[in-house]
Amino acid sequence: MVVSVISVLIILFLMVNIVNVVSVGLQNYKIIDEEQQKLDQIKNINNALKEELKYKESDAFVMQQALKELNLAMQGSTIYNIENETPEISYFEASKEFEKKIVVKKDRLREWMDLLIN
Repeated sequence: MVVSVISVLIILFLMVNIVNVVSVGLQNYKIIDEEQQKLDQIKNINNALKEELKYKESDAFVMQQALKELNLAMQGSTIYNIENETPEISYFEASKEFEKKIVVKKDRLREWMDLLIN
């Protein structure tokens, strides 16, 4: 009888340990799966950056930037200069424009009436 109680307790103990090991294994599997997804995302970003770097190291990109940023042109190209009709002014210049006083000139009749009435 004592042996059977001990054997039942040992079996219960082993079953609890087996359930615990399975539970920890499932948690670890979920963590590994999440980390694998993060790694895949990082690999995709890395591949996109490699492609961008490859393009930016190409002669086509260098030529495009030279034409655009440095205002250079290729030999034999036609250059068009488009003037801006509304010149850009700085904030300082714009604020000075708003500070100017507006002078309204009176006509002669109004001046005489103000002079006689006041």
